[in-house]
Amino acid sequence: MVRRFLAGYYDRRGKFVPVAGRAAGNVDRNAVLMFVMSGAADTGPKIIATLPLTLAEQAELAELSRKIADGNAEPEDERRFEELGGDPRAFFEPGVIARKNSDDPNARFAATGSVNRDSVRIGSVSGGGEALAKGVFFKVTKRGGKRVRARKFVFNPQYVVATFNRPGEIDYNPEGFEANTTYTVTMQGGNQIDSPLTVVTNLDGVALGEPFSTQFTTSDRYAQDGTRPEIRETSPTEGSSNVASDADVDVKFSEPMDIASFQLPRFDADEAATIQIRYTSSAANGSLAERNVLAIVRVKPQTAGNVVQIRPLQGFGRGPYEVEVIVTNGVTDLSGNNIIREQRFVFTTEEDPTADDFGEIREEFDDNGQKDGPWYGDPANLSGDNAFADWNAKDTASLLTTTVQNLFFDAFGPNPTGNVNVWFQRAVRWQMLYPTNDMGGRARTLTGFLWYQAGSQVGNPPVFTGTQANLTYPNTQIKVGHANDNVAGGGFQGGTSAPGPVATNYRAVPVTVVPTINYTIPTGVSLTNPPGGAPFLVGSPTWAKNFNFDGKHALILEIEHFGNGTGATGTAENWQIDNGYPINAMTFSLFQDAPPVVSAQTWYHSVRFTFLSPGAEAQSLWYDVQQAAVRWVPQQIVPFAQQQGTSVSIEWQGAKGTINDPTILDPTTITSWTTDIRTLVGHPYVRWHVELTNNLATGASPSIDTLVIPYTYR
Repeated sequence: MVRRFLAGYYDRRGKFVPVAGRAAGNVDRNAVLMFVMSGAADTGPKIIATLPLTLAEQAELAELSRKIADGNAEPEDERRFEELGGDPRAFFEPGVIARKNSDDPNARFAATGSVNRDSVRIGSVSGGGEALAKGVFFKVTKRGGKRVRARKFVFNPQYVVATFNRPGEIDYNPEGFEANTTYTVTMQGGNQIDSPLTVVTNLDGVALGEPFSTQFTTSDRYAQDGTRPEIRETSPTEGSSNVASDADVDVKFSEPMDIASFQLPRFDADEAATIQIRYTSSAANGSLAERNVLAIVRVKPQTAGNVVQIRPLQGFGRGPYEVEVIVTNGVTDLSGNNIIREQRFVFTTEEDPTADDFGEIREEFDDNGQKDGPWYGDPANLSGDNAFADWNAKDTASLLTTTVQNLFFDAFGPNPTGNVNVWFQRAVRWQMLYPTNDMGGRARTLTGFLWYQAGSQVGNPPVFTGTQANLTYPNTQIKVGHANDNVAGGGFQGGTSAPGPVATNYRAVPVTVVPTINYTIPTGVSLTNPPGGAPFLVGSPTWAKNFNFDGKHALILEIEHFGNGTGATGTAENWQIDNGYPINAMTFSLFQDAPPVVSAQTWYHSVRFTFLSPGAEAQSLWYDVQQAAVRWVPQQIVPFAQQQGTSVSIEWQGAKGTINDPTILDPTTITSWTTDIRTLVGHPYVRWHVELTNNLATGASPSIDTLVIPYTYR
């Protein structure tokens, strides 16, 4: 059985240092999980773990292979050849990445046998399914030696299996566990075993005596090592010349780095940038002097995370140009340690007349003339489901942004021949049914509603006439929920034997969205003074909690009050409800009667629901770069980081000019929308459409400061 479950790391002497245990929180992303068993576990034979050669080692191996093939190899060359996984009896095979024995003494032997991802499941639950953690099971050796401790094995998230069905072939995984994620660790045992293949056994094949289960939650931190990283080498090196016009720039560090700490400038003078590549102020650079090079930063493949690569999106141009790379002390390793001091190096690119030239479109949203208007609907209607983004939403800066605001839509019954007055001086409860199509057929975060009261109505949408009274309905309560399938399909069921509107009409437990309060119908309502902008549109009590309508199931709106006790008659105090609705749209109950009076009616309560804007959409006019051989490069959006829970998505459309006049757009060449601007090669006209999605739970909204659209051409 499992005696102990520990999370920790190996120190420099190869000793395991535990820092957390079962049900732990704030676990480091690269923490090693150790399982201590009550007896020796079957972890399979000693399979030596192998790693792929780094790119530098591959180059070294290729050179050694050439020496051996030419007969010029020294004994030390052959020894090194074997260390790098080469076979001295055969030539090095180009295109095949050789492997070497793992140089990590604590990841020397891969654990197999009864220990695998099915018998020891380490997974996070998200999106309704289980995502297994990336990592490799290893045997535990004595202080990193070759002697195996049979009662222990570990799961190390710093490695992944590199080749299917070859557990000994591993690769680096600098990211470790997912950040801020809860993982469940389960092992079957006792009488809870699905299959012999899904259970850990001892060396005699006896299964785990009892099941084991625990959880741990990661943070966004990596295990602290306390050692500052150092830059070991760069490529190109300081002072290099004739660097290829499309070269990548590599910076090699002494240990794996946190790629998230490498922030390129978002604009020309971005003080938050931690790494920069730019043309120097040299006069030889002409108009490019001191301009940033558009680039991306990534961990270079097959480098264990210690080589950071800067890839220019457009190349360096035809050159020769002098380029400077600045690495500030804001960059850190996985443990958060930064380099000691800022470092710079300069190199000169080659003269390459065949290289692509480049340019860019910079949209800074400072000209309202660039706005096409809303993506959907009437340009004059700035409200509704798709209110377009305001380019000049702030005084201090021009932003493409949106806000979380209340919008509305009307749920009206069909053209009625009259109306039904529901006023009740005594206690009453009723439920209204709103089919999905009347709710717009889409998910919405509902925040309240307004209803039409009293008078008579003509037309659809209705126009009301009449007066309102200042009447109070005590203990008013409102509930909202999704209807179950029976109610959604056939309406409410009435009859005196039923208790009236009940919780079983709901798909799930209804949501009470207002506290129990006394509601007073406001006075002074008339055709010339309509609350909400429409005659006799009266707001419901303020909701204490929003309701997320799923857009799939019919909605039930339930209203309950204890009557006004006035005994008044007529239309002055009525809560207006339309009749003639084609389904059983309402049920009400005088629930204080004995027996209760229950009725299902073909009535429909016309309301104006309010909901939170899900976001905004905006679209640009056409840009023309006047380069027929244009090749578009993936865009850069500033700021890069949006508020948590919000998002920005962008799609593109391209077009060509007419045959006779390329300065005139040919509408027959307009492409379909695409999320990959690179597919619009050869289309000198381009425009974009942006969708901004709000976080309705927190009220946060995204924004874009600048949209950079880079391109190259010949």
